[in-house]
Amino acid sequence: AMVFTATRGGAPRLMRRDLRTGHDEPLVKQGLMMQGGDDVSPDGQRLVYEERSDRGGYNLWTLPLQGPATPSLIRASPFNDFGFRFAPDGDHYTFTSDESGRAQVYVSRLSGVGKTMVSTGGGFDARWNRDGREIVYVASDLRMMAVPVRTAPAVELGTPSTLFAIANKRWVSFDMSPDGKRFLVIIPEVVGSEQPLTAFLNIAAQR
Repeated sequence: AMVFTATRGGAPRLMRRDLRTGHDEPLVKQGLMMQGGDDVSPDGQRLVYEERSDRGGYNLWTLPLQGPATPSLIRASPFNDFGFRFAPDGDHYTFTSDESGRAQVYVSRLSGVGKTMVSTGGGFDARWNRDGREIVYVASDLRMMAVPVRTAPAVELGTPSTLFAIANKRWVSFDMSPDGKRFLVIIPEVVGSEQPLTAFLNIAAQR
């Protein structure tokens, strides 16, 4: 099956497609606000998605992909929480929140409480290295940052370092190769409406 977000006569909603039959059905029966999938657990059993609340912010929810599709709120927060990514252990995770007044990356765990700030001067779009020993994220000044991390016996973060600067405008999305040495990036194309507008004045008078 494939999970995606679609707008079909209403707010964007999570849909599941049976790849054998092509049949689509809503994944979350309840909920009328905007929904977007974030990540699937390493064992393939749980989906985490973000949903816009009636207050206008975003909350993180988890949903079993087998059995009754009953959502559970991950964090009760009055702030915007989004950009969830599972660690390889399936318990720890990163997410972005504007709780501090600006977007920052945090690490937490599903089986515990509390959170630890990963970014220092603003950040978003965090990803885990496949060995679980490093978190990369985009800093607010569009530098790709890398932070060493240990999750056992407790979360311990190393010193952040800059991998490279993102020369293009903000990426739509990205991911890392299993060895953490390459990035797969989605970069939006420049369309006509984004091109600089040139106006010619007094054309008739110059003829």
